[in-house]
Amino acid sequence: MDDLVLRSLTRSFPSGGGVFDISLTVQSGEFLVLLGPSGCGKTTLLRLIAGLEFPDSGEIQIGEANEASNKTHRESIAMVFQNFALYPHMTLFQNIAFPLKLRHVAREETERRVKESAAKAGLTVDLKRFPRELSGGERQRVALARALVREPEIILMDEALASLDAQLRASLRLELKEFQRRTGRTFVYVTHDQVEALALADRLVVMRKGRVEQVGGPQEIFDCPQSEFVGTFVGNPPMNVFLAEKASTSGSLTVNGVDFKIKPPEGSPAEIRVGIRPNDLSTEEGQGRGSIEVVVGSVEFSGATYIVYAKLGDSPICTELPRRVEVGARLKLFFDTARVHLFDPSTGKRLEPA
Repeated sequence: MDDLVLRSLTRSFPSGGGVFDISLTVQSGEFLVLLGPSGCGKTTLLRLIAGLEFPDSGEIQIGEANEASNKTHRESIAMVFQNFALYPHMTLFQNIAFPLKLRHVAREETERRVKESAAKAGLTVDLKRFPRELSGGERQRVALARALVREPEIILMDEALASLDAQLRASLRLELKEFQRRTGRTFVYVTHDQVEALALADRLVVMRKGRVEQVGGPQEIFDCPQSEFVGTFVGNPPMNVFLAEKASTSGSLTVNGVDFKIKPPEGSPAEIRVGIRPNDLSTEEGQGRGSIEVVVGSVEFSGATYIVYAKLGDSPICTELPRRVEVGARLKLFFDTARVHLFDPSTGKRLEPA
């Protein structure tokens, strides 16, 4: 069943920002992540879904009701903000119960729902305490419990883990995903952190300049980006991209005079953007694999691997290797030509190899 349908949604601002002609369908029980750089329209889109902003054109449909029914729209949705938006003068119980107080829910029912929501959110502290007495992770759980107490169909989260340290963020990611699976709630989650996006999403929506660049599963978007922007934005370290030319003799693509042994598509332009992910480059030789020779410029230790920054002729290139190499060394790298990505330099759109 579709929990949320957006049709040709547009909201523009005098500054030139906003979202433009966005159409999306979110399935019931799905964890949908909106991913993109700052200013791409992620939060604007979330606020439109929440009813905090109103579109210039287009339609939002939630379940069987559309946005014309404002009460149904707001009752179906809860939102968790980046700063948690907790009331400092209220106890945790009062913070969580606040949405029910506004709806004049009976005291006994309020107590039951607050306790249930706190348990679902993994909140184990005394609810008589105040937000200032809690850690960042505990405050995040209070904000989630306050969203849950209304028993919404859809939970919206705007950079909800961004203010936490890396270790706590990783821990809460696991808890959040497990919670979503357990409760079957529909989540729409905004982030610019691709690690977070790839870990949480059932489906990813990659946005750029107020428009949707690509929608798909995390693996699909990583393995088959439909534009150069998606290819370079999703993945860490970022995808290597080179401007390649067709060799006059072999007809294959060359970069700085190095033959990549890849045939360009029929009718493609004379120059093509070629992308190779750092983890697709290795020192392991194999049959049918392409090879390039690079000069190592610097090396970073990431904990599990070494990030090697080198030069292919005049072009910078990055690879991820299991062992350390010396700065200044000449290194032969191999790659599977089937894992190479081709993009049209004028449109940035993906081209399929011949």
